[in-house]
Amino acid sequence: MRTKRILIVDDEALILYALTRTLARDGVEVTAVGSAEEALAKVDAQPFDLCLLDHLLPGMTGVDAMPLLRQNAPEMKIVVITASCLTPHERAVVDATACRMLEKPFDVNRVRAIVEEILHTSPAHRSGPAPLRRPSVS
Repeated sequence: MRTKRILIVDDEALILYALTRTLARDGVEVTAVGSAEEALAKVDAQPFDLCLLDHLLPGMTGVDAMPLLRQNAPEMKIVVITASCLTPHERAVVDATACRMLEKPFDVNRVRAIVEEILHTSPAHRSGPAPLRRPSVS
């Protein structure tokens, strides 16, 4: 079985560093980029199982990139990372495209648990976007 591959897209260097180090220790291959444009180029060049995608990015936003990522990599799961409220249009795109949404600030152990669950879902359950699970309010 091949190593699972994750693409992390965030313009904050500290988030890229923390997620890359944490997830790489879990035995997945991690590629980290700082823009949606870089993410699209990476997806065109190689397959990924999962993309952790920041909502607000310089240039093309994560929400604007989601349909293009889905078109170029229909099997890749997408988790949207956001620190702000979504507009109704953005919410509709996320609901149609992402399998999860993760709010900043987040705990890396929560991210690890989400990644573990998504990457170890059986192949029969991996086609197309899964229902979006909104963060619980505690």
